[in-house]
Amino acid sequence: MKKLVTILLALACNSLFAQLPADFELLYKVKTDRAGVFASKVERELITDMVKVGLTDSILPTKTATHQTRLFNWMLRSFAGLRWRAIDGKKHAMVGTLKGGMSSPSKDFFTEYDVTFQMFQHTPKYQALVKQGYQAQRDKMLKGRNYLEKKGINPDTLSAASLANMRIHPEHTPLKKNRDSLNKYFLPCLPGTTVDNHPAWSVTNPTVGCYGAFVLDGNHKGSPEIHPYEWLWWMDTKERTPNKLVWYAGLMREGSNRFLRWSKKPRVGFIKIPFVFDVTDTVNTIKVEHLVVGDMKPESLSKLGNYIPTDASNFNNGAGSMGFSYGNKIKFDFGKLDTKAIKWWVTTETDNKQFIWGYLNIAVSTDDVYAIRVTMED
Repeated sequence: MKKLVTILLALACNSLFAQLPADFELLYKVKTDRAGVFASKVERELITDMVKVGLTDSILPTKTATHQTRLFNWMLRSFAGLRWRAIDGKKHAMVGTLKGGMSSPSKDFFTEYDVTFQMFQHTPKYQALVKQGYQAQRDKMLKGRNYLEKKGINPDTLSAASLANMRIHPEHTPLKKNRDSLNKYFLPCLPGTTVDNHPAWSVTNPTVGCYGAFVLDGNHKGSPEIHPYEWLWWMDTKERTPNKLVWYAGLMREGSNRFLRWSKKPRVGFIKIPFVFDVTDTVNTIKVEHLVVGDMKPESLSKLGNYIPTDASNFNNGAGSMGFSYGNKIKFDFGKLDTKAIKWWVTTETDNKQFIWGYLNIAVSTDDVYAIRVTMED
């Protein structure tokens, strides 16, 4: 009898999840089997990839970027190879798992202060991008070709297991004026602060998503990078409260003078953060907290055009004063932010008697930075 009950419960759960698309089923699984999901790099990366981001300047206007030293710029580029070369002329998202945490320098080197990490990809989607990056290193950079040959690496024949051990190296220099706030609330970027002890991270080797220029770094034998990364996001895997999912996300403009045309102000873009709720619960809440707010530019938000719906809202009303629920199924708890440079709206894929799923959309225009924490709880 006990065995029969177990089987019936399993069938009921399968029937329940059958109402959800595969990606949202995995997202909901975090609420029912948090430890199991977080133990899998592949599942963590698939969930992180559900977040969608973009910028209005996703096409790179130049093939290369260099240090801006005026008199010595040509020499640095031509003889020392100190340049960054676009792989396919586009900005890309990259989702993977860190190894070795994040590193930041003790001081600026001219205008360079790169916060970097080693990122390894375990899903086919991003392993294909990794392979493209190493093929470009071989084909476009002499030092890169020599390096790969010495290591006996043929990018064309790399297996999935081999690609999982090939790094992508994201880098970004935060603007000086934002580093204290970023370091406190969002990104470990000052000496002494790491992903292990930062309150927004506090884990070893987290899974993250980043978005920026997909390039070859002439300083590092032409190795493939996301440089500079401009969007950065991750799910808080240390959160242990049942039925609560916490996301961190931020848009940051590059603070060095090396990518003046690749990351110019203002930064105008969007982020879509997924949610799934069991609507039979009495309370389903989406909470937004504004962690780091820079110099916002409302006049530039129009660059997104019709992407922003006419009924999109701003955060001027703040938490507790909106008095608004999405179809009486979702309560919004938003921190007040008096600016027209940010718009939000909700899109749902579909809903049924058991679940509602979709995205919280946020469009933003800032000269330097905007970082948030988003909590989904039912």
